Amino acid sequence: MEIKNDYKKIKFNDFKSKYGGLETNDLDDRKIKGFLFSFKGKDRFHILSKVERELTRKKVWTLLMVDGKRIIHPGDKVCRERTGYFISKKRWKTSNEVYVID
Repeated sequence: MEIKNDYKKIKFNDFKSKYGGLETNDLDDRKIKGFLFSFKGKDRFHILSKVERELTRKKVWTLLMVDGKRIIHPGDKVCRERTGYFISKKRWKTSNEVYVID
């Protein structure tokens, strides 16, 4: 995957505000709370349950690491650059809402 020039740059806190905040990950057995969900185990099943439902599928975002840059991509993107997922409170509108974390 390559970084395209039309990806919007955004600060992570601005991203959280724009999409109404992020769901907290309380699934971790170690009780570490954060926003990032893993692509393995319980976290992955939780993400799949969101993607399968019409009302929540457009709240899932994939965090990618490409050329040392963090990219937030709408939807459940499965690729080797994937590092985890976020779940926003507001839905994304189009699959073109791709952000590079500044």
